[in-house]
Amino acid sequence: MQFNDNQIATYLFCAALPSSRTNGLTIIEWNVLVQALCKENFEPKDLYELPSSKLEIILSDAKNSQISNIIKKINARKELGMALTEMEKVINQGVSIVFRKDIPNKLKKLGSKLLPPFFYAVGDLSIFAGRTLGVVGARDASADELAITREIGKDAANESIAIVSGGARGVDREAATACLNAGGKAIIFCSDGIGKHIKDKRNRELITENKLVFLSAQHINASFQAGYAMQRNKYIHASGDHVVVTSSTISGSKKSGTWEGVVENYKAGWTPILAYGNSKGVQKMLETGMAQPFIGVKHLEVNEKKPEGVNTQSNIEQLFKTSLKKAIESDLSKEEVKQIFNKAINNIYGTQDKNQNFQQLNLLD
Repeated sequence: MQFNDNQIATYLFCAALPSSRTNGLTIIEWNVLVQALCKENFEPKDLYELPSSKLEIILSDAKNSQISNIIKKINARKELGMALTEMEKVINQGVSIVFRKDIPNKLKKLGSKLLPPFFYAVGDLSIFAGRTLGVVGARDASADELAITREIGKDAANESIAIVSGGARGVDREAATACLNAGGKAIIFCSDGIGKHIKDKRNRELITENKLVFLSAQHINASFQAGYAMQRNKYIHASGDHVVVTSSTISGSKKSGTWEGVVENYKAGWTPILAYGNSKGVQKMLETGMAQPFIGVKHLEVNEKKPEGVNTQSNIEQLFKTSLKKAIESDLSKEEVKQIFNKAINNIYGTQDKNQNFQQLNLLD
């Protein structure tokens, strides 16, 4: 696999390099830096030559704390000269490094603010191009909820729909395993590095058969991180043509990854959310309109088309009235009313930010 100078620079300044005892840039820091570079017609490869004084000027619109951290990290990594060697080590283990310009289109709906500079990946990424179904739920789901989850996985395989999950114990793992056992395909966003997953004999067989894909933004040997487990939920939601929730608590003092992922998707409108079951979280999602009832894999629409000719003021007013009526009946707060209305608008106009800077997203050509 050949890497261009921008990709090598991106890896050097962002990747976790444990042996170097230095920290890579975070997603937020990288995005701030990329935006600043674009403004001045610079690219990541130029960071090797840019002095700190020039970087400070380029980053003048950023927060002082961000400027300080970015320059410190850039300077610490600039002299390492080990990026290509580290990348080759990864590739030699059968792992791909997929930069933003090459990630599957379904993930690109997240936009550059939420995407990592690159993913580590193993398997056939063309699976993303087919029909996909995200399945999420609690680690401690009940026996009945897990049974339903397994049925969804089997039905997805029969309908040639790939399951997208986080591979965690409980709902995630049961859905993916059932689909694979039935001859289907699965996409797994790990909450740790993918290194240990590709050592499993069965996983290697499925990868070779182009039925299984692993992706992670963490270094291939990274251990589980709760923060990243929450972060990767957005990747699962964005990658599915639909997302089904089969078990969930409601976030309170203790965060529920399933609940928080659904709320984030609902607000952003990435993917239609469906729910099934009697758990408190599922019931709340259905009551508030965050999710629609799931009635079976066979009933999922193959191609969802946005209605035409509905961008008139009268239609928008009608949408608002419908949303408001629904909100009043459900006794929702003012903020929840706004969310329902925004959801309705997103269904018509789509959620892509028309002002999104595609130059930043595809900077690493």
